[in-house]
Amino acid sequence: MRDATSLAESVRVLVDQPAAVALEIVGDERSELALLNAHGKRLEFSLADGTSVVTDSKAAYIAGSASAKQRILACRATELAVAGNSLVQSEERIDWEQSSDLK
Repeated sequence: MRDATSLAESVRVLVDQPAAVALEIVGDERSELALLNAHGKRLEFSLADGTSVVTDSKAAYIAGSASAKQRILACRATELAVAGNSLVQSEERIDWEQSSDLK
């Protein structure tokens, strides 16, 4: 189990709006982002490593390092772009996932 103090110190709030929140936990070798966006509003923000994220996902999860995002999940999204790469572009809301081995 992780030490709660060091875990709390590693949490960054990236989005804090009515009905939308994005939190990032930054570790030594990787980071994890959790996003909840009740209304599916288009959000733009940057991760601690400078990676840009644009999405209207109602929920999203991104894990990985600055050099490689190893797990990306978007729920009920029409748009998702990470580091300028368009991963989801859809007229209807869809669920989308990309995963590679986490080391």
